Amino acid sequence: MRRIVIFSVLLSLITLSGNSQINELPDSIAVPLDRITSDSAKVAYLLGLFPVYIRENTDLTAHILAKAKDIVNRSDNHQFERDIDIKMGITYVYQNQLDTARTIFEMVLEDAKAAEDSAQMATIISEIGITYYYQSNDSKALDYFVQAYFILKDLGDTARLGGISNNIGIMFDSFEEFDKAKPYFFEAIKYKLHMGDSSRLGSSYHNLAIAYEELGEFDSALYYLNIATGLRLKFNDLRGLTKSYGSIGLVHLHRQQYDSAHYYYEKAVNLDKQIKDTIALSSDLTSFAEVLFFQSKYQEAKKMVLSSLSMTRDVETKKASYKILGDIAEKLGDFKVSAESRKQYYEISDSISAAENKAELSELRVSFETELKDLRISELESERQLQELKAQQAERQQLYLLIGLTLLSIIIAVIVLLYRAKVKSNKSLEMVNQQLASLNQTKNRLFSIISHDLKSPLSSFHLITKSLTENWDNLEKDQLKDFLITLRESSANVRDMMDNLLKWALAQTDQLQYDPESLNPVEIIDGVKSQLLSVAQLKETEIHIQQEESLKIEADRAFLEIIVRNLISNALKYSDVQKRIDVLISGEDNCGVIEVKDQGVGMDQEQVDKLLSGNLVAHDIQNSSEKGTGLGLMLCKELVQRMNGSIEVSSKRNEGTIFRISFPKAA
Repeated sequence: MRRIVIFSVLLSLITLSGNSQINELPDSIAVPLDRITSDSAKVAYLLGLFPVYIRENTDLTAHILAKAKDIVNRSDNHQFERDIDIKMGITYVYQNQLDTARTIFEMVLEDAKAAEDSAQMATIISEIGITYYYQSNDSKALDYFVQAYFILKDLGDTARLGGISNNIGIMFDSFEEFDKAKPYFFEAIKYKLHMGDSSRLGSSYHNLAIAYEELGEFDSALYYLNIATGLRLKFNDLRGLTKSYGSIGLVHLHRQQYDSAHYYYEKAVNLDKQIKDTIALSSDLTSFAEVLFFQSKYQEAKKMVLSSLSMTRDVETKKASYKILGDIAEKLGDFKVSAESRKQYYEISDSISAAENKAELSELRVSFETELKDLRISELESERQLQELKAQQAERQQLYLLIGLTLLSIIIAVIVLLYRAKVKSNKSLEMVNQQLASLNQTKNRLFSIISHDLKSPLSSFHLITKSLTENWDNLEKDQLKDFLITLRESSANVRDMMDNLLKWALAQTDQLQYDPESLNPVEIIDGVKSQLLSVAQLKETEIHIQQEESLKIEADRAFLEIIVRNLISNALKYSDVQKRIDVLISGEDNCGVIEVKDQGVGMDQEQVDKLLSGNLVAHDIQNSSEKGTGLGLMLCKELVQRMNGSIEVSSKRNEGTIFRISFPKAA
């Protein structure tokens, strides 16, 4: 019954939308549709047309979706129902019928919740946020975006949490730190190229151009705007294209090239009207009016800015409109209108400066804070237990001494026995003291790494979350997703560092259990290669595995995986893009040998010696820009020794490094 109600509402919305209705599907769609016999295949075919027509013809798109909905209800096959409803809502977003779109999304959201379909819930909630964003209701938009983010985070949907570099760049734009913004836009472009996401490259090139424009580097701005325009033309991104035209017009306006600015703003305005984007149209009309003002076409400029004011609800557009209207009225000698316009301009300016963003991201917490607290509690508990042990030993020594004094007058034999007991007790105390010293050394190393090596990523993580909270109003959907994925990846990196840290600490306290078995090292290496494939693809690096002969070694599976993952991760980290990493497996006498060879920054012999002794970390490698604790290699060395193996390092600066680990062959 719920689905029938939604369908009825959808049909009524289509009827009342005011758009020209398409009674029949065109032959290019209808003929292939008639040839399909299965209802589910028919619906899948129609839904596949959605991305083709949504940017070109929203009326036809709505009709295609209505046809798909009719087939679903006729065949009583509701597999595609919510997907159709969501796409119908998106169609209304493209038609700027935002209240209608939101009505559809809110109804479908209830069904998704009932079905416990978290992936669709995230999609719907995000789309509701977009409708509020386009209506300049930033507080509600932010609320829905945050809800969608946490759902996607729980799902581990990294693909939809993408675009973080682009968002960081826009954040720096909002701080007017445009030099800092540019590297992040370049990073976003590189990321999208690696992901093959060409359809969204236009937005990143456009944002990069805006940073150059704000810095007054107009040649660079025009260069990247032309790239963005070409991409948006290729993918028929009309909404993005009108933004590019407007931005090119703005660059020409800054250069006082008014004829060129006039040409591009005219293209932007005409395209806004074509796609019925009243929000972009009102903004472009105001900018166009400014161009006409500098061309001394005051009446045309006045007509255009009044048209903008009649349709806009955006305070920034209103502010700019009243400012240029005041200048136009002054030139026309209408000082009353000029004074009133300037009054409106200053009132809006004051209201904007007084506004506060009250949206809070109270649920966003750093998961590894709990881990640090737990670690500290564990350390304090260990210290308490050691103090209790020392106190017990002191009491026992006093007891032995008392017994010795008491029995001294009885027989010398008892004294001898007590003396031996005392010696034994002292040996036990010495062993405990050595264990205490070892534990204290481990503790000091842990706190050193926590206080120094984790400080920078934690500070960076805090800065990004603080920036998100304070500057949310300036973020777009893709930018928000891009920004948030960095938080996820940053926390994952710190989590991995903590994992290495805890395993090293366990190794130091003999709490890692060694469970040897007969292993084929190629299986372990292939598994690690798969885990690191995305990192290798990002750096355009090939991981090549070569086995000279079939062999098996005696090793602990978990230990070997940790060792190989650390060595290949380091090779990727300290290698430039488009380099190669070779992993060679061979047999020598009674040993199996694994070599990890990279073409990275390399080291001189002094650095190699320090590395093997545990006295060198990535911060000390002069020709490396990477940061690290050196903990991964320390852990590798510890685990190799536990498996009766050996590790060797050979390296040349700027040529690369070879790590060679040997293990006993399996019997």
